[in-house]
Amino acid sequence: MDSSLIDSIRKRRFFNFCIAIGIVVTLGFAIIDFFESEPFEVVLDLIFASVLVASYLAMKKLKKDVWVYRIGLFFLSAIYFFAMLVGTGEGTILYWMSVLPLVFLFFLGKKEGIIWLIIAGVVMIGILFAPFAYPYGLQVGFRFFLAYIFVSVFAVGLEMSRHQFSELLMEKRRQLIAEKQQLKNALNEIKTLSGLLPICANCKKIRDDEGYWQDVAVYFRDRTDVDFSHGICPDCFEVLYPEFPRME
Repeated sequence: MDSSLIDSIRKRRFFNFCIAIGIVVTLGFAIIDFFESEPFEVVLDLIFASVLVASYLAMKKLKKDVWVYRIGLFFLSAIYFFAMLVGTGEGTILYWMSVLPLVFLFFLGKKEGIIWLIIAGVVMIGILFAPFAYPYGLQVGFRFFLAYIFVSVFAVGLEMSRHQFSELLMEKRRQLIAEKQQLKNALNEIKTLSGLLPICANCKKIRDDEGYWQDVAVYFRDRTDVDFSHGICPDCFEVLYPEFPRME
């Protein structure tokens, strides 16, 4: 199986897992917000859950994994940013924002994931210190900024480590496939040499699998590690050179 296909299956399975957990958690928050008489936050929770469901259905129908990840993460991030702007949960939405770097890097890869987490970081810093946003305070904003940088660097390190380990496993797999093919070829040669060989009764040439007649030395040299050194046996020497004494 190709490495890209393996990576795609891995991401898709984890995507489905995240969707299932995300829907359950979001609906749980919606119930809590309902009993706390927070209709605005209930609507945000339901919109968030709807995006999760739509992303799952798009993955099933479209089979365009990367674009589903991009569009889904764009809308989910937008909802996060808006919730951060208005300070849902009395500002506790800020605790969830550190998940974004991990999600970006896992689903989008190192290069594109870094771009997304940088853009998200700039947007969140802007929201934290915007005069029209929820008043998180300078101290909270600064601490969050440091925490976001730490999580981002940690996520990049994890992704790089995962990528290197994956490449190492694929290289080992390619080596095993090559060795398996070599063993298969060797087995085929053994089977060829252990079978019945059609040989000419006169010239002693051997017929190969393709129907061509080959000299005995050529046939065995192409299929084994055996090589030949030519000489003349005593009987043939007597026939070819009767004028010379017989060889012993």
